[in-house]
Amino acid sequence: MASRASDSRDIKPTSFRVMGSKGMVYFTPKAARFRYDEQRDTWEAVREPAGVFVEFFRRCGNRFERFSSSPFFLGGRDLGSVLAATGDENRSVDFLSRDEKRKFSVGFNSEDAIKPVSLRLELFPGTPDGQTKDTEAAEEATGGKGDRDSPATASDLEVAMRRSELLHLQGFLREILPAVYGWQVLEDPRRVVAFASNPD
Repeated sequence: MASRASDSRDIKPTSFRVMGSKGMVYFTPKAARFRYDEQRDTWEAVREPAGVFVEFFRRCGNRFERFSSSPFFLGGRDLGSVLAATGDENRSVDFLSRDEKRKFSVGFNSEDAIKPVSLRLELFPGTPDGQTKDTEAAEEATGGKGDRDSPATASDLEVAMRRSELLHLQGFLREILPAVYGWQVLEDPRRVVAFASNPD
């Protein structure tokens, strides 16, 4: 039996991570979901946004801690902006969360010539995200005057990467787009089984 070469239609959503000295960033795709309509005897797309979740983890010694209590979501238009990002100075690509409490940026890192590209998550004042027991302990130890630069009380986390890593990230996003948006299902409806949503 002859084997068929794999192509983009066979790609299933997988995660991609960027490691840095201060932390780690995880990119996790959320695929389009489909459900079988018994009355119409057909598959239909479930109205849920497809895209990519971005999660930041800060480095604490030999381990990583989740920096924000919830991941940042990038939709189709956002992914297009990331694909067009260059990481050059004065050309930052910024995304604001729906609740306007967090900002994710792909920009320029002026502190490291080897890793000039920056992935940054900023938590605005008053945001409960990133608050942990470590934060409470730090505030108690400093009389409520926590050090802003301390990992436990920082309001932003920046992970630097090489330009080659940005190209790898963009390549990953291009490859998973068919799986995220279910384009291979449009080409071959039999593939819908892999993307079927669980019944309510």
